[in-house]
Amino acid sequence: MVSTDSKKDIFKEGYDLYKLGKFEEAIKCYNKVLDIDPKDIDALNNKGIALGKLGKLDEAIKCYDKASKINPE
Repeated sequence: MVSTDSKKDIFKEGYDLYKLGKFEEAIKCYNKVLDIDPKDIDALNNKGIALGKLGKLDEAIKCYDKASKINPE
């Protein structure tokens, strides 16, 4: 099992890659976070944003839909 610290580190790496415009690499990090915790709303949201930047709008909407089902507020 991966520790929470590792999950946070992977998430931060994804965020840093996103800020550098490396959207594909960022998505890979968010996917790793989601492998650890499929209900991580922040990872789903950020993955959706990165997918949107790549023009993959259908995939982005799926991320947002999944996040809204986890936390409908």
